[in-house]
Amino acid sequence: MKVFLDDERQTPAGWTRVYWPEEAIELLKTGNVSEISLDHDLGDDEHGTGYDVILWIEEAVVTTGFRPPKITVHSANSSARAKMEQGIEQIYKYANSDKASFIAFPHKPKRPQQRHSIKRLTPQELTEGTSPELLEEMKQDLEWVQNGPAVGNEIPEYSHKQTK
Repeated sequence: MKVFLDDERQTPAGWTRVYWPEEAIELLKTGNVSEISLDHDLGDDEHGTGYDVILWIEEAVVTTGFRPPKITVHSANSSARAKMEQGIEQIYKYANSDKASFIAFPHKPKRPQQRHSIKRLTPQELTEGTSPELLEEMKQDLEWVQNGPAVGNEIPEYSHKQTK
């Protein structure tokens, strides 16, 4: 399927027309899109732009191994076009790299979840071996964070003088 995202131009023969980024993304999610052509300005930037589709494809390639279709930009907005083309370059760079998880595995392999045990430390265990001076600095820092800075006070710095 070929997808054409635009709010004004005539849809080329053989292409499926969509008007909003979410429509294009839904079609991309099917895995049946072989080519997509994007306009940037779709009449309502609050609703979305063609760049939103680029961002979605980029994230999908990196996080799920999505195989991007051929992507072209037909926007008359030159600065947006340049930004979109840079995004496309990054998409293809990652998709064609040997670091992409889907090159070795068509589907991401499931890794066993590691379980971590968490032990709550008592205040005594947390401060064991810490110098009284550093403990005082830490106490002052905590007060600064909780109460906000007093007028004229700088952000506190640790002296890093820890003794055992």
